[in-house]
Amino acid sequence: MDQSKRILDGLLTLARSQAGPIRQHDVDLADLVSGILAGAAGETTARDLAVRARSMARPGSRVSSSCLNAWSAT
Repeated sequence: MDQSKRILDGLLTLARSQAGPIRQHDVDLADLVSGILAGAAGETTARDLAVRARSMARPGSRVSSSCLNAWSAT
């Protein structure tokens, strides 16, 4: 079990070292969501759907990029 743990820890360390530095930047989520909804407008109209977006985040709050990536990939 110890050897398996050491191997996994080593692989994780290797993966992190090759991933490069994490880049952080501010994103205006209102603009992001507006753009996504505008891009989907034709599809929602064709399917007779109504879509509303409402922010529940506090202004200036931060969201991790992994959260944004997971959200945009679905």
